Amino acid sequence: MTILAEAGDLRRFDHYRQFLKFCGLNLATHQSGQYRGHTKLSKHGNARLRKAFWMAAQVARVAYALIKHGTDYRPLYGLR
Repeated sequence: MTILAEAGDLRRFDHYRQFLKFCGLNLATHQSGQYRGHTKLSKHGNARLRKAFWMAAQVARVAYALIKHGTDYRPLYGLR
């Protein structure tokens, strides 16, 4: 719900790259003359939307690991 609330009407974006830029998930390279720096996320977009996508990706990562290894979810595993 957070993603939909923060993004608004997705039909206003003509191309998916416009949406990535709105989220701040587009790639940016700092360069000057002969120098070409590292490529990384620009982070110039909506921070709350970027965080919501990051959190969704973390959940997907855990779900993938559980399915791949065939184990049950244990939310307090490793906590003492």
